[in-house]
Amino acid sequence: METKKQDVGQTGRRDFLKLSALGAAAAGTVITAGSATADEAKTVSGSGYHETEHVKTFYETARF
Repeated sequence: METKKQDVGQTGRRDFLKLSALGAAAAGTVITAGSATADEAKTVSGSGYHETEHVKTFYETARF
């Protein structure tokens, strides 16, 4: 009977390792698929940081 308990314990550990490897592969697939759609969504039409006169004034007054 003791050998049966040991076999069940080893099988449980093996199944856990198989499932964890499968989970890691699935997570990698999800991350890869998610980053492809995020790159497409980041396309912006020319708006962004511009150093205008009021920004230059702030930089000059903020200097010590």
